[in-house]
Amino acid sequence: MGHHDIGKESYPSINLVEENIEYILSLLKSSLPLFPLKVMTYFNGQIEVKDSKEILQVFGKSGFLDCRINAYPVYTGYNGLNTTKNVMIMIDIDSSNFLKYKNTEKQLKKTVQKSVLKIKQGIKGNPLVLWTGGGYHIYQPVCFDEMLTSIHFNKYAEELNQNLTTLFMRFSAWYFSDGKSDPNHNPSSKSCLLRVPGTINSKYKNIVTIVENGQQKAVKLDNIQEIKEQKHEHILFKFEDWLIQQEIDIKLRLLKTSKRKKERYFTSGSGIPWINNLLDIPLDDFRHYCLWRILIPYLVNVKGVDDFKEITDILSPWLNKCNSLRRLSFNPSTTIRSMLKSVGNYRPLSLNKLKDENETLYELIRTREY
Repeated sequence: MGHHDIGKESYPSINLVEENIEYILSLLKSSLPLFPLKVMTYFNGQIEVKDSKEILQVFGKSGFLDCRINAYPVYTGYNGLNTTKNVMIMIDIDSSNFLKYKNTEKQLKKTVQKSVLKIKQGIKGNPLVLWTGGGYHIYQPVCFDEMLTSIHFNKYAEELNQNLTTLFMRFSAWYFSDGKSDPNHNPSSKSCLLRVPGTINSKYKNIVTIVENGQQKAVKLDNIQEIKEQKHEHILFKFEDWLIQQEIDIKLRLLKTSKRKKERYFTSGSGIPWINNLLDIPLDDFRHYCLWRILIPYLVNVKGVDDFKEITDILSPWLNKCNSLRRLSFNPSTTIRSMLKSVGNYRPLSLNKLKDENETLYELIRTREY
């Protein structure tokens, strides 16, 4: 596998660009109308176009710099589910990630070759491979009859707060490259931008060239017979394993973040000890009062925490314990948000001031503290 004219500057052939626009569009055929879709150049963000002639006009006005076509039409979803059956596998293998190797070029090409072979053998694909000037792009269209609208798979999408199209794109880039795709390149169904061969990559002053032509027909990946034959070796089983691992990773990150927050805000000797201890004392009364006069002012004006979510994460365990003793008479989320707006520079009550204002609560805290 090789590439040509790297580093040479030459003005693109309009006829070639026009031909390659049609080539890229042929990879995007699906059950949905292709247009309107969005394109992007060096001089503008994504703009909506109505046909291939308009694409060529937009590209021409940019001097054919950084010309890209979004792999998905503008309208791809309904009620949270994907209505397109197609997904573009897009793998960005950037040469900058191979500089640690003595022979960067050799390792780069080896990774591309292995990725292409894995696609050919694993899903019977035949991807388009481009040299962009700073690395390779691999494009392989695939399609599904049911997976993208399946309730089973969409439960993972809901948990991960992403649509299945985006999740499958990210999985496939990782899977087919054996984890060597560019970690900084995480396209979504809104930002899957395919470079057009024959146009210029401005960063490298290089014409994007075709290294290996790909097939235009999308490969169907949820063929029932193939799933039965391949069982756990089938790509959809691999995808589900990856989704489960993503869920586990997120839960572990949240757990670590929660522990760090607890250590940061409520370790002994940090802040005001009696207020720190208050959060370990469930109360059946004075919960609203504690938020208003003690806890919100403490977190905001002593601990320097002013983020609603962070404050809610800190206070929720205490409020839940209080609620288990006696049902709260207020909505915690609404109350916290309202108090954050009005707390200003108010400081929390001192113990002496609390004794004067609310001796019952003072005695309860002092009794439970020691």
